[in-house]
Amino acid sequence: MNTSLIPQGLSDKEAFKAQISTLQPKDGNSEIWFKLGHNKFYVGNFSKSGRFLLWETVGQGKDRKRGKLVGTAFEFLREKSQTEEGGVFYNPTQPIGLPVTGCVDSTDDIGIEMDSLSTEDQLGKYELLNQVARINYASLLSSGGRSIHAHIKADQHLPLEQANYLRRLAIVAFMSDPVTERLHQPMRIAGFYRKEKNAEQRLLSYSSDRYTYEELVAGFRRWFAYQGWAFPETISDIWWKEVLCPIFPNHKGHGEAEKAALVKAALEVGQAGYEAAKAQAEAERQQRREQRKQRWQAEGRSEDTSLSDAVKETCDRLGKDAFELYNHNWQFEPSGEHARGRCHWHDSTSGTSAYISGKKGTWGYVCPACTNEKRIDAFTYWRYATYGKGAPFPRGKEYVEQAKAFLSSHGVEPPVWHPQQSKPANVVELHTHQKRKPGAVYTAEFEGDLELLESLESEDRKQAQEEAEQRRRDRWREETERIQAELNGLRVEPTIRETGRYIPKGLMRLPDKPGIILVDGTMGVGKTATALKDLVGQHRKRYPLGLEWLFTPRNLLGLQSGNTLGLPHRSTADFARDKGRFRGTSCFESIGLISPENLPNHPPLIVVDEAGQAFKQVTYGDTCKNYHAFVIERTRQLFREVAMRGGWIVLSEDGLTNLELDFVREASGLEVVEHLKFTRQVTNPRSYYVYDSPSITGEEILIRLDKGENLVVTSDSQRWLAKIERWLQDQGFDCVFITSENSQEDWAHKCIKNPTEWLYERRPRVFGYSPTMGSGVSIDDDKGYFSGMAFHFTHLEPREAKQLCDRLRTDVPRFGYICERAATEDDLYSGSRPDLILRDLRRNKNGIAKLIDFASHAERQQDDIDLVQEWQRLDEQWNDHTTDLGFYLRHYSRYKAREAYGKTALRDNLMAIWENQGHEVTQQVLGRIDHIADDWEAVLEQLDREKAMEWAEADTSHLTPSLARSTLNDTSSTRAQRLAAKKCLLEDKLPGAPLSDVDFALKAVIAKRGRFLKTTEMLWLSQHPEAAQQINRWDWLYQVSTAAKRNQFVVVHRLSVVAGKAKLLHECPLHPFIDGNVLEWDSATPEAIAVHEWALLHARQFRRYLRLTITPKHTPTQTVNKLLRKLGYEADQVSRKGKRGDRECQYTITNREDIDREIILKALTERFLSRCEEKQKEPSHTVRAEANCDYGHSSDPSGEPTSGHAPPSWFSKEELDNIRQMWDAADCEEARSAIRQIIPQRALQAALPALEDLAS
Repeated sequence: MNTSLIPQGLSDKEAFKAQISTLQPKDGNSEIWFKLGHNKFYVGNFSKSGRFLLWETVGQGKDRKRGKLVGTAFEFLREKSQTEEGGVFYNPTQPIGLPVTGCVDSTDDIGIEMDSLSTEDQLGKYELLNQVARINYASLLSSGGRSIHAHIKADQHLPLEQANYLRRLAIVAFMSDPVTERLHQPMRIAGFYRKEKNAEQRLLSYSSDRYTYEELVAGFRRWFAYQGWAFPETISDIWWKEVLCPIFPNHKGHGEAEKAALVKAALEVGQAGYEAAKAQAEAERQQRREQRKQRWQAEGRSEDTSLSDAVKETCDRLGKDAFELYNHNWQFEPSGEHARGRCHWHDSTSGTSAYISGKKGTWGYVCPACTNEKRIDAFTYWRYATYGKGAPFPRGKEYVEQAKAFLSSHGVEPPVWHPQQSKPANVVELHTHQKRKPGAVYTAEFEGDLELLESLESEDRKQAQEEAEQRRRDRWREETERIQAELNGLRVEPTIRETGRYIPKGLMRLPDKPGIILVDGTMGVGKTATALKDLVGQHRKRYPLGLEWLFTPRNLLGLQSGNTLGLPHRSTADFARDKGRFRGTSCFESIGLISPENLPNHPPLIVVDEAGQAFKQVTYGDTCKNYHAFVIERTRQLFREVAMRGGWIVLSEDGLTNLELDFVREASGLEVVEHLKFTRQVTNPRSYYVYDSPSITGEEILIRLDKGENLVVTSDSQRWLAKIERWLQDQGFDCVFITSENSQEDWAHKCIKNPTEWLYERRPRVFGYSPTMGSGVSIDDDKGYFSGMAFHFTHLEPREAKQLCDRLRTDVPRFGYICERAATEDDLYSGSRPDLILRDLRRNKNGIAKLIDFASHAERQQDDIDLVQEWQRLDEQWNDHTTDLGFYLRHYSRYKAREAYGKTALRDNLMAIWENQGHEVTQQVLGRIDHIADDWEAVLEQLDREKAMEWAEADTSHLTPSLARSTLNDTSSTRAQRLAAKKCLLEDKLPGAPLSDVDFALKAVIAKRGRFLKTTEMLWLSQHPEAAQQINRWDWLYQVSTAAKRNQFVVVHRLSVVAGKAKLLHECPLHPFIDGNVLEWDSATPEAIAVHEWALLHARQFRRYLRLTITPKHTPTQTVNKLLRKLGYEADQVSRKGKRGDRECQYTITNREDIDREIILKALTERFLSRCEEKQKEPSHTVRAEANCDYGHSSDPSGEPTSGHAPPSWFSKEELDNIRQMWDAADCEEARSAIRQIIPQRALQAALPALEDLAS
């Protein structure tokens, strides 16, 4: 190697320029493609100066298009490489138009990558080949890891036939990674930082040497002779893909010596020898097939069934869904016929090394590394997953076994051979290969033997299906557990590890290097009072004018923690009066108080207390409502600004995980510079007693109170707390409970600011709280006023439920009830895997968009905003984590997955947390105490009636829907004001409904948290699927247009799916039960069976749209009753039929006729039709939001409808003509009265405006 060419002291920019100088234009075209990180492509036109402009591109595959100008190539890519992982690549083959193989028709580049050798061995090999072959490298560079990449250049861009031959020769010569044979393969370029390796992509040498095609062939010939290998004059595609290429991938595990031996043996046989041997083997195989066919025909086997045909048909039927056994994170092109994703069988930095495609009529899976760029079908993919990657294709009996297992695992009954009709009736063929040889013929003497043989066959097949299904479930469970371990783990090791009772002062030092600081300590060890206070104090001493801000998940925690840290809690009003003071506390929902671009020019300090809950709230957006996208964008902007100004972001929590760390890392680009792990030394382990019934908790509370003890009570159920408070007050006990209903009152603020002092002064017998004050608040109780704690958990994630119990810092006994599970999972763990959550979100989005024909309606909007383009941005940014949308989706799905997984075994998971902390946990099964449960039911009825009376008496005469929404958004509004606002909105939603009637309000609004109203709305939607589509369309048009006007992303999980719910329930064959055609049913009723089978076919839609779990384990009766309850119908047992010992329970609907339901249905119709009439009066370009319909789950504060389209159904010209004809045909008052009952009044008025008696 010419060592004089090794760069001496080249800057990053000079190295980039040097490597660019090795390129030459193609027919005058100097287009060059760059790839940043994992999947972001940029394009420009290179110049020898190394300074040229760069454009971003959007889209995927052949749909990729040039976007906006991002700046000069080197400066832009260099800056990005320092903040984003993956490094910078370029396409050395210089594709023109798109960075795909089809856009490379010639090339002068031969690229080499070697990963299996050490860096020193690679350099040695490059040096030796250079000396033997007498070929210099145009460039040689370090990848930022141990790999060294090389490029050899031809003197001109060669046609592909010659270029491919040379590139394959080079791979064989170096025994290097075969991935460089791909014409579109990006390779690393010098001058850039590789963040995940903390290293530079350095240029080691470069030259202007170029060689003719003949010189390159001669050089490789010299090297092959030196190695003692036969030289291949040609390398065909078949020989390359089936023989040579499979030798080199690293996952094969071949050492250098083994690779050399395999190469030598393959070259000795040669291409001609291999192809001849292959042709002979195929001829012999065909001959065996013919012989087998003749033998089967002689044995009387019919030819109408074939195991291989069944396998092929199953592969075709499964399509792309077959390739979901692992977390591939498929990213589909807009056509839906091609997707790229992660390969399960090897580690890939890009995350997009594998792809699936259905463009050839049948879907197939390809990974350059693991399938050698061969397209494998669903059967082979399944075999790799079951028997290991690269499992050889089975033959003979082994093929039969694997094919049948494959079919069974996908619910397909394997085909069997049947005897010809001409055979004797008592001759059967036994197919249980575990007991007899396949195809053997046996004679049955009696008819009973035939039934026995059929039974054996059925049992074997059923067993095989169950075993295959169990293996599939096990694989999904193991993969889910691995994902959850990653989400709940922490990959960063502590820099400070201490154990004790409290964190000592001075332990935490503010590092000189900017970055992320982790403070992970057990509850009650002084994270805020000591560690965070030390950090804030040191920062204030260094930078008195710098930003110091504490973010908390709740305002009440901000009040208490801010008091400890000397930071005022900020609201919009007081912040406006105190400009210039960049110190304070707030929730992320109030992040608009901070303007990142106007921060003081000093390194900022951001502290996030209870980081897990805070970031979860940011990603869920439940408390952000219409400004969710803004909160996400401003949070990322602020974190990036902290990094740019050399500041710190501190995360504090008991049990920090990768979820919190990744959220901050990806938002800011910072890395961890300090990590404190402080474990509280458990000297007196707590005792936890977990009961199987809530009533046992009530009895224990009474026993302890009667003994004179004082108690703390906590729960994630506000309704349960209200019940306990009233129940104890009725028995004369002094109780104080803080919930969301009273947390804004002055006394509650004082309590939360200093709970121990306030409680000692107030001295209640029982103090209770909900999650409203669950984060960060400490009840130290140094005097031991409280001697026990009761808990009741039904739905809160275990991590958060644990914190509620830890608010009381003393080690008094804890006792109470925990629900066994707060969520159920299907066999795929759909709710516990981020990839499946995103998949379901995408399916919901695409499915509803197609159902409501969103694209065509968006096109018709006469507005300055291109809604179609805004909608397409969703797909373009879906998997791009550097965008606000991609960032939100990634972290939303991860937090959702962790929450769901924790809830699937709520009791066990929470008990495991306590046991891991060293506490004693005892589970007691004591049963239900009836008299306490009955007392509680009476208390709930009393509370509900009191609420209904308050609701009925609330005055709404001074309110409009707009004012009502403003009241609900105002945190300072009183409970009475909020109640009146809610009633006003419901009056607007249900015109004419008697909402001031106590009994109606109790039934529809208060009892069971308004379940009657919600289920009646669902019934109305199922009866009017076209109206549901229109409502859905209004919501989506508003959401997309609002996001576009604000230049923000669309919050996908908040998009309404009511059209999908309505269609699903409307098409379900449940109508005979609702209409009364089936009055009683059991599991043998044909209509019930039909509903059950239909629901099983649509089980995934039921889960995605309605959160209903339908499984084969359910009986038809259970499925029918479950669906009826979703629509507000109660199915109760009325009798039992059948013989003794074999009786079936009979069910019937007990509330089929309900006048309150009819009132709500009529009101919903009137409400919808009035909105439709308003649409006709609006300009066609108007896009406004539907006013709090709750048909979907999104509404605009303005309370107005969202679209300017003509209404569906009743107001179409055809329908109005039909109404007129019906009216004219009605020849008596009875007939016309019936029409009035069927046709909504507004529709009659529209069809017959001159009719005088309609007003009555």
